[in-house]
Amino acid sequence: MTEYLDIINENDEVIGKDTFENVHANKQLHRFTRILVQNAQNDFVLHRRHWNGKKEIRLDSAGGHVQSGETYSEGARRELREEMGITGMLTELGKIECHTTDPNQGKWEGMLGRLFTTVHNGPYSHDDEVIDFTTMKVEDAFTIATKAPAQMTPQLVDALKLFQHTHPTQEPKAEDPTT
Repeated sequence: MTEYLDIINENDEVIGKDTFENVHANKQLHRFTRILVQNAQNDFVLHRRHWNGKKEIRLDSAGGHVQSGETYSEGARRELREEMGITGMLTELGKIECHTTDPNQGKWEGMLGRLFTTVHNGPYSHDDEVIDFTTMKVEDAFTIATKAPAQMTPQLVDALKLFQHTHPTQEPKAEDPTT
């Protein structure tokens, strides 16, 4: 099945749509989501995925492209189901931008997105994009994002920066009763 993405301008207004492949080939701005999942101990639940054409493995969070016609929250819910096998109450933290060039593939990606959080204690299941899951203390994730960002996807690094800005200190959370 062909995946279509909305093409957007810098104001996040839809100006067209095209296939995933064409949007990337033509370096068109499009939408994405990122979801940071925390467990009741306040740890992030991250996953490892293949990166750079499966040449390396990086840490990431649930998230991905928002399909044409989806809202950010609809895209986030879909990605959470696909990549972690869970549902839950989402809290939007704010806007994130990701403009990357992969030097190994010459691939440019310009995306505007939304960061969401949810609390869930599992169990988790994954699609074939995800290798496995790991939990990580919030402060450890911030340290890796700052000192060794190549261990993470650029989207996760950007998401952690926004999370850190909106959550300067962390208190343990109760699990979302809807999960």
